[in-house]
Amino acid sequence: SKDVIKKAYELKEGDHLNVPYNLNIIKKDVSELNLLELFKENEWVMVHGLKNQIHSFRKKLSFLKLTRTQINNYVNRDSLPLPYATLLLKQEKVDKKKLFISAKRDSVMLPAVLEVNERFLKILGLYVAEGYSRKKMVGKGYYQVYIAAEKKEIREFIKAYFESDLGLKPSENKKDRVTYSSRIIYDLFTNHFSMGSSAYEKRMPRPFLNLPNKKLGWLLSGYFEGDGSVTKNDLRITFDTVSPGLMRDIEFILGQLNVFVKYKSYTKEPGDKLKEFYFKKLRKVPLFTCTKGTIQSKFMKLMFGFVSFISQEKQNRFRNLVNNKKFRNLFLKYDEHYFFDKIISISILSPEVTYCLNTENNFVVANGLLTKQCDGDESCFFLLMDAFLNFSSSYLPSSRGSTMDAPLVLTSVLNAAEVDDMAFHVDTAWEYPLELYEAAQEFKNPWDVQIPLLKDYLGTPKQYEGIGYTHPVFNINAGVLCSAYKLLPSMQEKLGGQMELAEKIRAVDPVDVARLVIEKHFIRDIKGNLRKFSMQIFRCVHCNEKFRRPPLIGRCTKCGGKIIFTISEGSIVKYLEPSLSLARKYHVSDYLQQSIELTKRRIEVFFGKDKEVQEGLGKWFG
Repeated sequence: SKDVIKKAYELKEGDHLNVPYNLNIIKKDVSELNLLELFKENEWVMVHGLKNQIHSFRKKLSFLKLTRTQINNYVNRDSLPLPYATLLLKQEKVDKKKLFISAKRDSVMLPAVLEVNERFLKILGLYVAEGYSRKKMVGKGYYQVYIAAEKKEIREFIKAYFESDLGLKPSENKKDRVTYSSRIIYDLFTNHFSMGSSAYEKRMPRPFLNLPNKKLGWLLSGYFEGDGSVTKNDLRITFDTVSPGLMRDIEFILGQLNVFVKYKSYTKEPGDKLKEFYFKKLRKVPLFTCTKGTIQSKFMKLMFGFVSFISQEKQNRFRNLVNNKKFRNLFLKYDEHYFFDKIISISILSPEVTYCLNTENNFVVANGLLTKQCDGDESCFFLLMDAFLNFSSSYLPSSRGSTMDAPLVLTSVLNAAEVDDMAFHVDTAWEYPLELYEAAQEFKNPWDVQIPLLKDYLGTPKQYEGIGYTHPVFNINAGVLCSAYKLLPSMQEKLGGQMELAEKIRAVDPVDVARLVIEKHFIRDIKGNLRKFSMQIFRCVHCNEKFRRPPLIGRCTKCGGKIIFTISEGSIVKYLEPSLSLARKYHVSDYLQQSIELTKRRIEVFFGKDKEVQEGLGKWFG
């Protein structure tokens, strides 16, 4: 049947929804992870392996304002805080793959660069399925990550990777799990990869959600090894999770492999081991709401090209099922793009705040469903966000008048009479009458023409409704997205374009425009910088140390670097010649021309007079 667009409230049981399962996502390959970059904001991370640069480091560490004892400790222990190491690595060519990192006061070291290979991604998938992390920061603290594994084959795979690739041995090796104590691993898994600490928080690692399909298959291989079940008779993989976000992540990854996953929610009691835990604690056994995902029929054959289980038993069963040409088609209806999912029941959820933002495409995929964009109040949303983002006295400048336009008070109830009375003079007309244009032609005063204003409706229902506009806008994003002021590279071209436009518009006096540019911009900038030049301080180009007066030795007293001005001659004279040329070409008042000439003479007192070179006005204005 022909596709029909329906609103959400028009849907009913028995309708079919178009569920896309072949997502065209821009791929981004990641071949290695630079942990120095990932942890660059963490001062507790130490870098090891820089001992070969010890002599050069002693000199370059001096500008970091460290004591000699601190420097000696860092270089002798071959352990340098990451922020300092980052500064030094910008100056030294070092093979980062030969470096190691650790947490401060921790002997556990990891390679600074990790290869994103098959074993690495399968380990991440196993953690998402069967992992858990915890930390203790008081007393004798710890940071631990463990992965549950009943099969010895899986435990050996985990230990082999951590030992060979990370040089890390397990702190606990039991029959049902492998545990590793490392703050770096803990922070990497829970914060940088956002994979969560417990079952309810679990998510697929965010940096790897759009990897090439082959690598996505490795990630899924680890997850399905831990949390997936390959049936013996049907061509089907099932998996369960209590994390709704994780189910969306898996659905998103499978969509890139052109694989459809069907899921349903159900409530159950925990397993026997967890029940025993609650019994011992004399606590009531809670019920858990889980989501079961199912991949079936032809999509299982597609999965075989990407997923390879770690355990030989699962892989053999998977291969046998896929090679068996006889399998049941368990779907009702689907084509090469969509699965047509039947609505079984409809329930009303609790109210939630949502936002509608425009995208380039007319249709988007939201929560696995094909959804047409609705007409949202985008402008209101951005206005509200502006209020929230600027609602902080920390952002306000200290100058007088800074609070005039700051949203220091927000209210959900709008009383029009409490708004600044300047807003009452906004007209509410849907179109302007002919009398307005006739009055404008006769240069009449604004109050001589009666146009309905907002102030006329204060205290009535019309103060909130029926406010008209004369120029409809079909898209708030329409219009000039980048002004000519940004496109033109130099000030000369910008000013030339402005004056050319002023000459073309009959309603604009180009002489007055030239006057305003000089008075409001150029002359103020020149005089301001000239004044600052005589009051300026000096700084060192190497350590950025500031001096009220230049040292008598002619160089920095801290590092011996070169001393330079903070206000240069170029910043003062850059608008001088354009001002003179503009004043002469457009014949501004004698007073303004003389003011510019006097400013020029003051500059010549400071910097001397340039040799006269004959130049035409075309240099400034073609």
